[in-house]
Amino acid sequence: MRNNKGFTLIELVVVIVILGILAATAAPKFMDLQKDAKTSAIHGLQGAVKSAANMAYAKSIIQGSDKIEDYGGTGKTCEEATESSDIVCTVYGYPQAAKDGIIKAMQDEDSFVSKSAGVACETNTEWCYYTLTSDSTSSRLFISPKSSVGLEASGDFSKSCGLLYEVKVDSTNKTSSINVSVKSESC
Repeated sequence: MRNNKGFTLIELVVVIVILGILAATAAPKFMDLQKDAKTSAIHGLQGAVKSAANMAYAKSIIQGSDKIEDYGGTGKTCEEATESSDIVCTVYGYPQAAKDGIIKAMQDEDSFVSKSAGVACETNTEWCYYTLTSDSTSSRLFISPKSSVGLEASGDFSKSCGLLYEVKVDSTNKTSSINVSVKSESC
């Protein structure tokens, strides 16, 4: 009686087929993790932006500057008032959609770098922000995670991955409101 201690060719083929089936079903679940990670990071940033905006608004109410269009009623523009590094520029209480507004309110300016629309966000910092066109009724800022598709020069969000921070102004009633929305279709 012989005592063979190896596998037969059929046993090896069956094991390879089983491993192939497992790989084919499991691989797609792991392939999309980068998109999920970026989307989760953007949702985390959304919470941070809303929290920072609400904290700044509460502070402006306490200071009595929530009904004033320029910072603190000083009559200065935001750029003139930001000589002090702790000043957050607001519009009727909420941080402006700018570096000296919401970016400064989050108290983590080193994690953000300014980019021009049409330029991809590839940098050593965590986030890129794009200042969008503003008018007297609203201002917008788009924030994108690093190594992602940048904002198109046209301002089209269909091919972008990030967060849109918008301040809507009602100068008649001396109020403003914010909208923080996630754009994750192209992450």
